[in-house]
Amino acid sequence: MSAGTKAVDPENWRMTVLLRRLYLQGPPLWDLATWLKERAEQYTTSPISRFRSFDDWSKFQERILKDAGKHRNRLWSGEGPFELYLMDLVQLMRGPVEDLVHGPGFPERWDPVEKERNILGGLQLAVTVLTPRQKESFQLESIIGSPREVSARAMNVDAKTAQSHLSSSWKVLRERNADVQALRWFVESGTEGHCPAKTKDVPRIEEVIAAEEEAAQTANDKKIVNDTTKEEINEGI
Repeated sequence: MSAGTKAVDPENWRMTVLLRRLYLQGPPLWDLATWLKERAEQYTTSPISRFRSFDDWSKFQERILKDAGKHRNRLWSGEGPFELYLMDLVQLMRGPVEDLVHGPGFPERWDPVEKERNILGGLQLAVTVLTPRQKESFQLESIIGSPREVSARAMNVDAKTAQSHLSSSWKVLRERNADVQALRWFVESGTEGHCPAKTKDVPRIEEVIAAEEEAAQTANDKKIVNDTTKEEINEGI
């Protein structure tokens, strides 16, 4: 069961980066944004942007990540049912999207500005048009990268049901004209998440390129055969 979607504070990039690291650690079983804010206030009376030094900020991050892991383990050790605190994917993942589309692994045939817009648009759709269950499965498996058995337990359902929700979430995104190729590339390149097993439903860009190259080669081979045949006919005449 989901407790709704939490917003991210866009004004403080360091807190956003740390919050993203916390979110990607595992199922969000409690309100991470509120918890992080409270911990920061306990750690220092100064605003988070005024940590005394980089080392001080690094120590804070290290402690927060360790404490969050322990807290998640305590919650996870219970019998459930569990409650999920999902977050706004556009705000949370904007940084990684920007880094990836302008990074060295970006497909040459794509326009980075267009794909950045399309990926963020797909994430926005994942927040606004999916059902609560689809949102949970999409964020747990495609964004956080949780194994199927983990996502199923966090959703309080069996593995088959979790799989069904993940498949239907990507189907809805495709039907709503999301750029699923770009979105899949981001998921598998930037979050270590995973997509539905049926690759024909959500094709990888590598598969599309290979298919296009194969088609082009086939067309070229046919052209060579046709040209050769014409030459032989002309020579016969």
